[in-house]
Amino acid sequence: MKFPIRALYASHFDHARMGGQKSLLAMIEHLDRRKVTPFAAVPAEGELSRLLRQLDCPTFIVPFEDARRTYLWKRWLPEARRFFANVNRLRALIREHRLDVLHPDEESDAVTCGYAKKTTAAKLVYHVRLTNPTKLDKLIERFADGIIGVSDGALARFAQFPSTKKRVIFDGVDFSIFTPPENRNALRRELDLPERAFILLFVGQVKAGKGIFDILNALTLLKTQLLDFEQPLFLIAGKPIDDATLPEVLAKIQQENLTARYLGHRNDIHRLMQASDVLTLPSHEGVEGLPRVLIEAMACGAIGFGTNTSGLREAFADGNGVMVQEKSPSEIARAILELMRDEAMREAYRNKGIQSVRARFDVRANTDAVMRFYETAL
Repeated sequence: MKFPIRALYASHFDHARMGGQKSLLAMIEHLDRRKVTPFAAVPAEGELSRLLRQLDCPTFIVPFEDARRTYLWKRWLPEARRFFANVNRLRALIREHRLDVLHPDEESDAVTCGYAKKTTAAKLVYHVRLTNPTKLDKLIERFADGIIGVSDGALARFAQFPSTKKRVIFDGVDFSIFTPPENRNALRRELDLPERAFILLFVGQVKAGKGIFDILNALTLLKTQLLDFEQPLFLIAGKPIDDATLPEVLAKIQQENLTARYLGHRNDIHRLMQASDVLTLPSHEGVEGLPRVLIEAMACGAIGFGTNTSGLREAFADGNGVMVQEKSPSEIARAILELMRDEAMREAYRNKGIQSVRARFDVRANTDAVMRFYETAL
């Protein structure tokens, strides 16, 4: 084995707002540069390319197209011409920089990388982040030399792929950033949050599949069981998936007179996690691979709260968080109320969450596991 391995990481997005891009940045930051020299390909200049270059990772622009099987064999179509132009760009990068590994984490990009590695010695390692199968999965199996899944649920998409060439490697948490607060009340004052409130935090893309409306419906149910000053404060941090969802969320909050704030995209998510009592993520089946925000929040001392669905189950594998059935506002409301009324239960979940995350989701250990997997793939 010749070191360092030269690996190109492909991102389908030019921003760094979602879990996949944050995981990519964390992995590149913690690579042992004696073993792996990183490069990156992104679709446009932007936040992600700037952050990658700050990590001393040479970054190239490849305007990735969404691959569809319907036009991959019709190269005269405009979409196909753009797709294969990107294939040629990647192949040129492989040869110019003598790349050993192509490491995409989105299915269209994996197919692009699969075509690009033809006639070269480069290997393709696909990083599966979601549990929902796609029409490109069979094609990816043909191209891939190795597959990493962020959870068993994500890796299950490729059940027929040789077991010796696939592995579950969790995303990691940087414990120098995501750590319990020294003084939660002081932090709440800094963030202009009420010290005595029971705070629920939602972090992520604002969409129905993440269970945002299930939480709002649960809070509506709680209004009949709690006095006004007892109502939990619900914080929403993230960008909406489309132009229609956020107005619907805000209208629901106003209509039901819920105690909630929409914060938009934030760069201080770890501080919000440290200031909150619970990170709520009641996602629906197929939406999550392994939710990064959940393990980050538990590392900060917030209680993890999610649904009994693929990916989330694995985050709570040792009873370190609260699980409810998906699409069940009444069960969400009942579990939140129980947490609000039982301080000992809250403390037990906080402690178990911190211990579990530190044992299973250390970014350094998990990045080392990725590097060892490269050696296997090569």
